[in-house]
Parts: sequence; structure tokens; C-alpha cells
Amino acid sequence: MTSVTASTIFQQRKAKILAGLALHSRDASPKGYVDDEILALVSHLNREPGVVTTSSCAGRVAVFLEGVKRKLGQSDEPILEEGSSIQDDPNYSRTEVSLKNGVPTEQVTSRPAGIGGKGHGGQWLYVCHNPAKLELLSWVNLCREYPTGYHCCMDEITKPEGSHHHNHSVAEDTRFLHFKFEPMILHVMTESIGLAQKILKLAISAGFRESGIMNPTAPATLAIRTTGLAFDCIIGHFHPSTLKICQTVDDAYLGMLAQVAYARFAENERRRNLFSDMLQRDSPEGPLNWEDKDKRRERKRAEGLVRSSQLKAQSSVMASSVSQNREETYANLKDLC
Repeated sequence: MTSVTASTIFQQRKAKILAGLALHSRDASPKGYVDDEILALVSHLNREPGVVTTSSCAGRVAVFLEGVKRKLGQSDEPILEEGSSIQDDPNYSRTEVSLKNGVPTEQVTSRPAGIGGKGHGGQWLYVCHNPAKLELLSWVNLCREYPTGYHCCMDEITKPEGSHHHNHSVAEDTRFLHFKFEPMILHVMTESIGLAQKILKLAISAGFRESGIMNPTAPATLAIRTTGLAFDCIIGHFHPSTLKICQTVDDAYLGMLAQVAYARFAENERRRNLFSDMLQRDSPEGPLNWEDKDKRRERKRAEGLVRSSQLKAQSSVMASSVSQNREETYANLKDLC
């Protein structure tokens, strides 16, 4: 059986990834394609030998409703409601709220979510990669796609319709609504550990201090990221009896969060641009022209042969010159005699 080297595996994966990007501009990120704000950086990395990006996010603001949670001591067995079955959804990862005859209904086929509530029926109500669009952030826009809408739970604000019992007690299974800023994250596959270490050093120097190599064998995978710019604020929660979202902050507070996120976007862009510049300026040939020990050995051997050949040629020239000078000196002495 022919053994497959790490280099061969890498080249096959890179060819497949680049083919997908060329045809559909798609990658393995949740969004499914490369953000415009990070496209130049991704393209530069993908042109380098021994490097390919696998997923990316330029940075974003997101509003996320947690999935159905497990209670303490509860197993990971799927939660089934409204007559659903495991066969209906083998991924156990969907929570849907819909209107049936005007009555809100929640259908869940999900494994319970843990702390933070990601996955397992969680929903992204709002995602924004462009800071300019944060000016449009409001509760009306946040819940535009949510079929049952939201309750205004602020005592000082007049509710536009109906009434709502103000119950904001926190339980183990409370599903919170989060406002998040998440800075750039970039996953890079490299042909060798040495190359991953070199990129990691540049990323940390550019401010992505929580970056790291995710596996210790080639092909290596590197996560370029920082948590220093991230923040997460709870702005509401899910009301299980009405299946509506309970608003616990007003539009003015959302506006303040948007201003904070705008400043984080700017710093995230500065670090991203610095990292991109550092990738290109370390040496005339580019800092990613790294060679593993086998390539270095071959290069040193070839350079040694060249130097040896040059020394032999120089020695031959010098010997010829000394011999010629000796003959000329002997001839001059003979003439004098």
C-alpha cells in the first residue's frame, strides 16, 4: 500500500478548498462564504505555498437566543415535543416557533444546550459584519423575523399591545437573549508545524493573543483569534408561556451597545490590517517562505557544493597564477645571468 504523506494530504485539501472558493466563494464558516472585509487577507494567505484558510469571520455583532437548556443532572437525551420524532431531525438541532391557527406553537427536536446555550435550537436573530449598519439596530428590526414578536418589559415604556406579566426570575432552563460582539477569527491549515508557528508568532504580535495551534501534527491547523475585544450582554429572555421574547432593555440601551461595538469594530480592523501587513513585510521574499528541515538540508547541501566548486576554481586560478609568476621570475633571472 502506498503511504500518503502529510504534504500530499495538505495539497489535496488545499486544492479542494480553493476550488470551492473559486466556484462559490464558500468556506466552512457558519455564514458559508468569506466576508468582504477579510477577503483580501484570505486571498493573500491562500496564494502562499503551504498555507490555506478553512474558515473565517471578519468580526461581527450578533443577537442570539439560547437553545433549550439541560437542567442540573439531566442527560443529553433528545427533548421531544409536539409529536416530533428523532427521525424527523437526525441532527437534533432545531427549535421552531410558528403560528398555528393564530396560536404560537414551539416545536423542538433538540439535545439540550449547555451553559451559553449555543446550538441545540438556538437562533441568530441578528448578524451584522458592517459597523455602518449598526445605526439601524432597534427592537423592531431585531425581532422582524421572529414570528411571535416580543414583549416590552420596561416599566417606563408603554406597551403597544396587550399586557405581559413581568416575571424575570432566572431559572436553570431560562433561555437568554444575548447581544454579542465577536472579533475576527481565522482558521488556517499549514503544510508543516514550523509554518504554523511562524504565522502564530505574527498573529500574536498583531494583537490576536489567544491564537494557537489546534493540532500538533502536520497538516497543522491554526486558530487566529482574540477574546480581548469580545463582549456579551444579556438584553432579554424567552417567555415559555407566550413564546415571545421579553425585552429587558430599551432602544437607547441598544444604541449604547452599538456604539461600543462600533469602537470594537475599528480596533478589530486595525489589528487585522496590522496582521496582514506583517505577513508581507518581514522579508523581501515574504515571511512565509519557510522551509522544513529536509528542504533546508537539501538547500545547504546544494549551497555547499556550489561553494566547494567556487573554491576549487579559485584555487586553480591562484595555482596557475603562482606557476606563471614563478616561470616569469626564473626567466628574468636567467636573462640577468
